[in-house]
Amino acid sequence: SAGFMTIDSWKARDPKTLDEVHAYYSENDKYLYDLVRWNASADYQRLLAALAGARNETILEIGTGIGTTAEYLATRGNKVETYDLPGVLRNFAAWRFQKLNGQAPRILESIPESGSYDRIVALDTIEHFHPDEFDETCDRLAGLLRPGGVLFAHNYWSQAEGSFPMHFDHSARWQAFVERHGMRQEGDLEWVKPAS
Repeated sequence: SAGFMTIDSWKARDPKTLDEVHAYYSENDKYLYDLVRWNASADYQRLLAALAGARNETILEIGTGIGTTAEYLATRGNKVETYDLPGVLRNFAAWRFQKLNGQAPRILESIPESGSYDRIVALDTIEHFHPDEFDETCDRLAGLLRPGGVLFAHNYWSQAEGSFPMHFDHSARWQAFVERHGMRQEGDLEWVKPAS
């Protein structure tokens, strides 16, 4: 999902700490333009199509980006809350959601401490989590799912020979997270929380 502008700006800033990574995403307008291109791609549209069955659900999206996924879900009868870091992307999504009136997703200031969601959606987001926040954030997401709820995630851990320097390879930690919470994988994109 990255483009050349994002790669170059990441390498120029070379963020290492959690705060530096968060600042990169909050301040980087180049990432917005790369996401416009990614959201228009056939690969991204296939991910959206995999969510077509989500109707009349309470959904939390992590990684609002430019708002495409949240808008897609909200206009299909779902109650959508979405979270992204404050800054360029979240501001753009808020502007975009203004035209949706009664169907607009609710933009959250932080990931909730408690709740009960039917589905949590994270498309190309979790690989951007800094290692210092991975376990705590993923464990919190699992706690926010209702019993039997679905974590819908597309994770691309690869750095693809330098094409995605902003991706962290959390593949082993992801597997440990899934096992820790007893989640059952269904297909390529869904992990189901135990019903009890």
